[in-house]
Amino acid sequence: MLPCYRKIAIFFTNSFDVFLTFPDMVFVVFLINNRYNQVWTGKPKEEK
Repeated sequence: MLPCYRKIAIFFTNSFDVFLTFPDMVFVVFLINNRYNQVWTGKPKEEK
């Protein structure tokens, strides 16, 4: 996400860059998934 982290990661190694960016993407996807889950499971929870 942050360009600073990417530059630092590339400075160390290419693999470290992937190690930093991959969890970052997963975290973002997790947050988005959490938001959608709250919206979608709002009424179904009452049904069950």
